[in-house]
Amino acid sequence: MHDEHVLALVEAIHGAHLDAVHGFAAIKADSEPGLEKWLSLNAEYARIWPNITVKKAPPPDSKEWEGKPDKLQYFSPNPGAGD
Repeated sequence: MHDEHVLALVEAIHGAHLDAVHGFAAIKADSEPGLEKWLSLNAEYARIWPNITVKKAPPPDSKEWEGKPDKLQYFSPNPGAGD
């Protein structure tokens, strides 16, 4: 699995672009129990969403999403505009 695919999913769920040093600290190993739904979701969208190749500024409301529970309910299957 490529880091850019994981980052795309994390960004979609968290609603903000993440710094790789801080963002990937929250990523769990594929082998940890209880991650099946996330692995399935990532596998599906890693195939169809474009790769992130340029780091952009976070959205203006990104601070409002930090620590917000149940963000998956806001997930959209539509990719962003891309680079």
